[in-house]
Amino acid sequence: MKSIDAIDDVVYRNTIKREANYQKKYDQLIESGVVTPYRDGQAIYGESFVNIMNLFDRLFYCWAKEDLAVEFTVPEFYHEDDLNQCNYLEQFHPQCVFTACSDKGTLDTEQMSYTGYVNNPAVCMHCYILHKDSVVEDYKLIRMTVKGRCKRKETAGYQYLERLHDFTMREIVFIGPENQVIHKREKYMKLVTDLISTLKLEGNIKVASDPFFKKEDQAKAEFQKKFKLKYEMNLINWDTGNEIAVGSFNYHHSHFAQAYNIRMPNGLPAHSCCIAFGLERLAYVVISQIGLEKTQIILKNYLQEHGYA
Repeated sequence: MKSIDAIDDVVYRNTIKREANYQKKYDQLIESGVVTPYRDGQAIYGESFVNIMNLFDRLFYCWAKEDLAVEFTVPEFYHEDDLNQCNYLEQFHPQCVFTACSDKGTLDTEQMSYTGYVNNPAVCMHCYILHKDSVVEDYKLIRMTVKGRCKRKETAGYQYLERLHDFTMREIVFIGPENQVIHKREKYMKLVTDLISTLKLEGNIKVASDPFFKKEDQAKAEFQKKFKLKYEMNLINWDTGNEIAVGSFNYHHSHFAQAYNIRMPNGLPAHSCCIAFGLERLAYVVISQIGLEKTQIILKNYLQEHGYA
C-alpha cells in the first residue's frame, strides 16, 4: 500500500475480472428469501445474510480488541444540543432522521411534536460525548469501539442495498496525540488492504469527502479531500457496476475534541480518528462478487487463520 501522503488519491487498488456468466446476486438473494425488501432503503435479512454481517463484525471487533479498545453500547438517539455542539445539524441536517411523538388524544401526523432527539446518523459521536470535558491521561490514546443502528435520509434515493435508510455500523475510535491517531488510521487501512487482497475482491482505498455536505458547504468537502481527512474502502457491486463505499477512515484533526472540550495534559485539544464499516452494505457487495456460500466459507477461514474464530 502507498503511504497515505501519496499524491495519487488512490492508495490501493485490486482489480478482479468479473466472470463471463455472472448472474445477479441481488435477485438470487430475494428469490431465496435471504433478503426481503421492505421500503425506502430498508430490508428484512435472513439468517445466512446476518451470519455474514456477524462474521465481518467479529473481524472488526477483534481488530479493535487487539488495539485494546473498550467496547460500549450507546443510545440510538442523540439530543440536538449534543449534535449542535459539534455543528453537525447545521451542516448535515438534510440526511438526519428526527423523532416526533403525538401528545394529543387523536393521532394527527401533521401536528406531531418534535422530541429534540435525532436518530443516530453515526455512532462515533457518542464516544466524544462520553469524554466531554476531560483530559487524555499521560498522552495515552483513548480507545473505543461501538456497534449500533443508524438512520439516514439519502437524498439521492435508494437502490438495491447500496444505500440504506436503516443500517448497522461498527466503529473504532481513537482520541489522543496527533501522531498516534494518524498512525492508527494508517494501520487500519493496511488491515483492510490485506482483507481485500486475501478475499480477492475488486475494490480500492482512496481519498473521499462526505457525500452529504450541502451545496453551500462544498468548500468544506474540498478541504476534506485536499488534506486527506477521509479515505474510503470501496468495493465494486457486480450487480450494478457501481463503486460502493463500505468503510471509511476518518481523521477529524481536533474538531470533535474542541467541540466537546477533550484536551491533552498540556491544555491543547486532542486529535481523533474513526474507522467505520457499514455491515449490511459490506455483506451485500461482497456477496455480489463471490456469492453467499463462498463468502461465509472464506470469511470463516480468514477468521480462523488470524486466530479470531
